[in-house]
Amino acid sequence: MLSRKPVRIAMLIGVLAAVAAVGLERLMVSEEERLEQHLYSLSEAFSAGDQSSIDALLAESFSYSGPRPVGDGERSGVLQRLDDFWLDTREARLSWRVSELRVEGAVGRVEVSGTVRFRYGGSLIVYRVDAVLVWARAGDGWLLRRADLPLLRPGII
Repeated sequence: MLSRKPVRIAMLIGVLAAVAAVGLERLMVSEEERLEQHLYSLSEAFSAGDQSSIDALLAESFSYSGPRPVGDGERSGVLQRLDDFWLDTREARLSWRVSELRVEGAVGRVEVSGTVRFRYGGSLIVYRVDAVLVWARAGDGWLLRRADLPLLRPGII
């Protein structure tokens, strides 16, 4: 009959290795990288029309500002506006690149440039967008607190 002691030791080693791997990952992944992962999640959720994933990334105090047709608003209206957008369009895609990303304490600031493209009727619509996104730390993650769009214009870059 096999002794239970070697099995327990093996299980203990496995648990310790898993805990060490999680701890090491936390040390190796910078806050900037974590914030960039959240930015990527936001882009993917928008492109997929996934309202619940976007909702999970927004702070309760979320607000936004930009030129027409974006305008100004708060969290309470943004999800309904996105639902209306996804109903009227198809093949929506948000594609941007980070031009600057800074983390200072519990606040992250990301400047991005890129395009929003979608099909409306039989036309492909492309907007050039520059945005400044302000994120707030929430536990191990980040929540989007503010989105300012200083540039939003039709056309291809």
